[in-house]
Amino acid sequence: MAIPHYVYLLLKMPGPKRELSLCGDLRRSYECDMEAVEIAATTQVPSSMQQVFTMSKKLTPAELEIPENKSGASKVKPANDKDFKTIDLETGDSSKTALIGSGFDPK
Repeated sequence: MAIPHYVYLLLKMPGPKRELSLCGDLRRSYECDMEAVEIAATTQVPSSMQQVFTMSKKLTPAELEIPENKSGASKVKPANDKDFKTIDLETGDSSKTALIGSGFDPK
């Protein structure tokens, strides 16, 4: 597992024989950060995103809620149940199953 030390710009991770330490450059990091800030400041938001943002401000909190997915509403079922076998995934939840084809060649 790699452990970043942001204050020291140092990344430590286990190696094959000992710990690997990768050191960063403070000046280069600062330049990259300033470049990212400049790009973000000069980038224009697409008009479609601006329209969505404007419209979202006009909606009530109830209208902004995302509806929950009803169970089974998005399940895909094959057209012919004869060619498939339902396998229980043994997770303790009877709705968690997998379908496998039953008409395959034994080879």
